[in-house]
Amino acid sequence: FGSADFSTVINCSFFIDKSLFIEEVINGGKVILTAPSGFGKSTNLNMLKRFFEIPVNERGVIQILSRTFNYNLFKKNNLLITHNQLFFNKHFGKYPVIYIDYTDLCEIQNFDDFLKKFVIKMKYIYSYYKYLLYSDVLWSGVYGEKDLFVKFVYDNSTLEEYDLRIGFDFLIELLYKHFNQSVIVLIDEYDTFINFLTKQTFVEENMLDFFLRLNQCFFRSDYVSHAIIMTDVVVDEGSPVHPLDYKKVCVFKSNVYWRHFGITEDELLSLLPKCINVVSVENFKSYFEKDVLKLKRIFERYRLLEYFRGYFEVFTVYRFTPLIKFITNELH
Repeated sequence: FGSADFSTVINCSFFIDKSLFIEEVINGGKVILTAPSGFGKSTNLNMLKRFFEIPVNERGVIQILSRTFNYNLFKKNNLLITHNQLFFNKHFGKYPVIYIDYTDLCEIQNFDDFLKKFVIKMKYIYSYYKYLLYSDVLWSGVYGEKDLFVKFVYDNSTLEEYDLRIGFDFLIELLYKHFNQSVIVLIDEYDTFINFLTKQTFVEENMLDFFLRLNQCFFRSDYVSHAIIMTDVVVDEGSPVHPLDYKKVCVFKSNVYWRHFGITEDELLSLLPKCINVVSVENFKSYFEKDVLKLKRIFERYRLLEYFRGYFEVFTVYRFTPLIKFITNELH
């Protein structure tokens, strides 16, 4: 689609409704979901944000749901999730949401460089919640909390390493107190920084440790009720980057999540008549069924699953480049 923005994707003539994924998020709690690039992870996260987020104006006043852009986005497009009216009324626009994209957290030279980039990241995230400055609930308690929040929000203030360490914890607590509602956390490209580090010949150990500590609050905070962490590759429970207290799920091995990512055969066949005739659809299906069988034979012949043994600590997609080339050559 050229965009991960759900409001853009939904207007595409080949849009596939994956909105029932929202129900699985509520049922699933805190989950790490793994799927390759191009399977709709970022778009699904944007959809979740638009569904769950409490709509407020620039001063934090909660808006009437039925008059919001996101409400009309779901309702006017008659998305499947709106058919369950009880669920929709209970969960739509009812949560404070923290959304983080770690895509740009790479090309870091050293720990100081990492801190500088994370300061930018933290301030960008906080700026979205500037309306909390006008809260009638906050700022009457611990002395200095408002000054600390201002420090995070405005560009002309300096953040120290200690500030970064408490930054996410502080934001979660503020949102919970302001809305009197548990927080939903959405993280995209959680493994981008990890993958970058694994390709380096020399890495300062404190960079990885600091990154993990910064994110631990999302995994353990009682103020966070639900979280979806998206990764491109498996984050194994035995690895140092696996968040504690989280379920990890490869979407293609899940009876629950697989249908909400990529495109199923039924979905593909329902779209094809829009662009090609019925005869071509049958030819298309036949052609790819042959390729699937050929790929299956390749895996059986070479027992390629053996290739994956020992790669479940911290691995990157780059390690599988030779395997991908091999399969491509065999198919041709």
